[in-house]
Amino acid sequence: MIKDVEVAMVHAANYALDYLDKKYNADVEEIIKQFLNEFNLDIKGDLKIYSVAAINEIIKMKIKNRNKSKKQLMQMFVNNIPEISRRIKEEEFE
Repeated sequence: MIKDVEVAMVHAANYALDYLDKKYNADVEEIIKQFLNEFNLDIKGDLKIYSVAAINEIIKMKIKNRNKSKKQLMQMFVNNIPEISRRIKEEEFE
């Protein structure tokens, strides 16, 4: 079972990029549904929120940076995890 927020986010972002490699025209909603179907038992509670946010964020990054490799996108994503986490926490308390 995945317990750490950052690990869950990296896992979800990586899953999204892998899914897009297989099905390049998939939209965010499809990727999120597929991810939750596959990993529903492995990811509990708030980690699902962070995972969904990670998928959404990595897809936005991919769209804006089409010329970047998967490795480059993941590095950009990992660098942005603190900011993404902060935004999620702010929304939880509003």
